[in-house]
Amino acid sequence: MNLNFVFKSVWVFATMLQACVLVLGVRRRLHRELPWFFVYTLWEVLRSTTEFVMLRYSYSAASYFFWETEVVDALLTIAVVRELYEKTFAGYESLRGLSQTVFLSSLGALSIFCALTDYLAPGNAIGRLMTTLIVMERSVAVLIGGLLVGLLLLARWTGISWRNRTVGFALGFVIYSLVYATAATVRAVGFSSVDQLVYSIVNSAGYAVGVGIWIVYAIRRTAEVRVENNEGETALLQRWNQSMEAVIQTK
Repeated sequence: MNLNFVFKSVWVFATMLQACVLVLGVRRRLHRELPWFFVYTLWEVLRSTTEFVMLRYSYSAASYFFWETEVVDALLTIAVVRELYEKTFAGYESLRGLSQTVFLSSLGALSIFCALTDYLAPGNAIGRLMTTLIVMERSVAVLIGGLLVGLLLLARWTGISWRNRTVGFALGFVIYSLVYATAATVRAVGFSSVDQLVYSIVNSAGYAVGVGIWIVYAIRRTAEVRVENNEGETALLQRWNQSMEAVIQTK
């Protein structure tokens, strides 16, 4: 089997799916509902297309382009996840404030960790930079996956409808993050001999599944955030919000 052909086919398929999300976003006016998600989707389509074209002419140029744009990709991903939290907790200002604190703390910890990695990594400046970028890429995937798993669990606990777009988009991110983190861990721990193409195919396939979930939720017309048949759980969320307000007022 020609793994290079399989890799490129999965890559193109995932990019085409994301282009469909972009078209649906325009038609469903998602750029108004979730502007950062729309910007992220546009960025990923342009980035993936550019990298694919560059790969046909020069592998090293495509590789440099990927790593040079990785910081922008990480920042946009974090912005999208924060947007999903804010949209989910719309109407609960205290909980939104708490989620903002969690995000800023997580981002600060990630920045410090990457800075220490760059400082402690052996080798020349280019080698340290590449090590930092690889650590940042994997750390962001784990961070995003963890934050969104928490969002999904909270959605289940508080009665937030799983038909809601924010929950569906979070689910797509979680699936890709889990696939990426698992593949990276397996490759790093004991299977470093795994072919790079196999590793890339698994990541692209996981991303395609996540984007496919986005398409399903983008097609849905409903934008309802909460279900009305679980008053007890909704009241519990309201009590948490009121408790947070009381804590903030005492300070």
